[in-house]
Amino acid sequence: MNNNVKKHSVHNQNEAKKSIVRLYYLIARLQNKFVNQHKLEVGLYLMASGATWKSIDTISSLEYSAYAKTVEEY
Repeated sequence: MNNNVKKHSVHNQNEAKKSIVRLYYLIARLQNKFVNQHKLEVGLYLMASGATWKSIDTISSLEYSAYAKTVEEY
């Protein structure tokens, strides 16, 4: 019986590790969603301010804004 308890415990530990990994990826996806929204907002602000497509795309290449085409389609 003791061996069965050990197997059950190892199984529970493995399942707990998988749950932690799933939670980590969920948090990462949520963070990415909000970062992408922020980039779009920066791009919208730049376009509304009269920035050129080239300047918006340059800032986008620095990963701080969405590309001008994405902003315009929004």
